[in-house]
Amino acid sequence: MNLQELQEKLASREAFEAELETLRQTAGELEKRLRREQQNLAYENSDVEELEGKTLKALFYTVIGKKEERRMREEDEADAARLQCERTQAELDTVNARIKRVEIELRSIKRAEADYRKFARDLSAHIKAVEPHMTEADAMTLATLNGEIAEQDQKLEYYARVSEAGEALCRCIVSVEEALRDMVYAAKHGGIGAEWETRREVEARRALTLIQAERFTKLLSEGAALSEKYCIDTADLDSMLRRAIIRTYSNAPNADLHVPDIPSLSLNVRGVMQEIERKTARSRNHRADMERRLLALLEKYPMT
Repeated sequence: MNLQELQEKLASREAFEAELETLRQTAGELEKRLRREQQNLAYENSDVEELEGKTLKALFYTVIGKKEERRMREEDEADAARLQCERTQAELDTVNARIKRVEIELRSIKRAEADYRKFARDLSAHIKAVEPHMTEADAMTLATLNGEIAEQDQKLEYYARVSEAGEALCRCIVSVEEALRDMVYAAKHGGIGAEWETRREVEARRALTLIQAERFTKLLSEGAALSEKYCIDTADLDSMLRRAIIRTYSNAPNADLHVPDIPSLSLNVRGVMQEIERKTARSRNHRADMERRLLALLEKYPMT
C-alpha cells in the first residue's frame, strides 16, 4: 500500500471499532431477548402438553366442554412464540455474521498499522539523515510541518479519550434500559425474589452511569471548544434516570416488555460524539495533508 491507501485504511478503524461495539451490544441484547422468548416458548408448550395429558387442567376444560377450543388457543400461542424465537434467532445470526466480517476488516487494519509504523520509522530516519543538508527555508518548512503533525496528534489523542468516555456513558444508559426491561419481565414471570434482584441491578447500573457521566464531563472541561458548546448536567441525568425507574416500578406488573425511553440525546452526549467525529476527521485529514507535504519536501533530498 502507498501512503494514501494506508491513511485511508487507518481512517476506517474507528468506524469499524464503533460498529463492532454496537454489533456486540446488539448481539447481547438479542441473546437476552432470545432466552426470554425461549422461556416463554417452553411455558406455552407446557400449556399445550397439560391439555393433551391427564391433568386437572385438561379435566376442567373437558368438563366445561371447551377443551378443544382451549387447546387450539394454546397451540396458536405456542406457534406464535416459536415464530418469534425463529425471527430473533435469524436476526442474531445476521448480526453475528456481520461481527465476523468487521473483525476480519479490523485484523486487516492491524496489518496496515504495522506497515504505517514502518513507514513512520523510515520517514524519521530519512529526516534525520537529510536535515543537516537542507536549505534554511526548507528547514523552516520542515519544522512547521512537524509542529503541525505533533499538534494534530495531540488533538486526535484527546478526541479519542472523549469519544471512548462518551461511548462508555451511552452504553451505561442503554444498560439501565436493559435492566428495566429485565425488571418488567421478572415482575411478570419471575416472582418477588427475581423482581427485587433486578431492581438492585437497575440501581447499580444507575450509579455506574452517573460515574461515567462525571468522567465524561471532566474530559469535556479539558477542551474549551467542546465545553463551551456542550455540557452534561449530572443532576439532570440522575433525575431523568430516577423518573424512568419510578415509572417502570409503578407499571411493571402490568407493563409489556417496553419501558420508558431514556432520552440520551437530550444530554448532548450524542451531539458531542458527532462533533468529535467531525473534529477527528478534520484533524486526521489535516495531518495526512501535512505528511504528504512533508514527503514532497523530502523528495528534494533523496537518501544517498
